[in-house]
Amino acid sequence: MHFSFRVNTSKTYDVTTTADVTRRRAAEVRRVDILRALPDALARALPHVRVFSLGPCKAALNECDRLVGRSGEFWESLNPDFCAVIKAQDAVDEEWGEMSSQVDEHLRELRRRADETAGLRDERWWWVEGEGEERRSIEIWKEKGEWARDVIESVDFQPGDLTGMFSNSWRYDP
Repeated sequence: MHFSFRVNTSKTYDVTTTADVTRRRAAEVRRVDILRALPDALARALPHVRVFSLGPCKAALNECDRLVGRSGEFWESLNPDFCAVIKAQDAVDEEWGEMSSQVDEHLRELRRRADETAGLRDERWWWVEGEGEERRSIEIWKEKGEWARDVIESVDFQPGDLTGMFSNSWRYDP
């Protein structure tokens, strides 16, 4: 059996208050942390799964979270009070650095997750080896994961078809 799990984040944000931004940042940090823990948890919890994918695995920053790269449309969409909050945040970033203790803790944690996940693939695939408590997830190349998924979805698939299929060449080691 195969499994795909997507925890999508909205690409647009209806941001009107600092509390909205704080909630979104905290939710994004939780999403990334949950995805990190899922591979081994899924392997143990779903005994019939042999291949699965997860994504998006990178932390999503939006224009409120970045110091550079904001569009004119972004600034026009903000109410004046919230615009002042963002500009004050930018001043702290410029004076103390984007990861300093002076930066809002939720923003700092989100940026930390963005740095940690920057080198990851956004969609990641795993092959599950072992039985029972010995089951473990091994990150594999996307192409191998998609191929295994196609084998599993084929009309004439039999569970034994996957026995001995995994090869170390499938292992994803960037």
